[in-house]
Amino acid sequence: HYLKYQISELTAEQQTQLFADLEIEVTDISQLDVKQVIDIGFSRDFKEILEVEKVQYSAIDLDKYRKDNAEQIAEFYHEMDDDSEMDDESEMDDESEMDDE
Repeated sequence: HYLKYQISELTAEQQTQLFADLEIEVTDISQLDVKQVIDIGFSRDFKEILEVEKVQYSAIDLDKYRKDNAEQIAEFYHEMDDDSEMDDESEMDDESEMDDE
């Protein structure tokens, strides 16, 4: 949906040119099917119109989020690893107690 939104934000002239370049025959953006939206999103023409090196396919910029929050993300997963190690150790203790019986 976000790609379709970005396409809708283009001027009528940009849309007409883009559709012609990609040989897409529609009169309204709402008529674009999923394949056409994907073709547009991955096209060099679309990147040139947007003047970007990489098209953002989601309203949330995950790469930027990961970069901006790398430390917190690493801490979160490190804590999860610590918790799972404790779970593994307690399971081992439980098993060894069973073996002793």
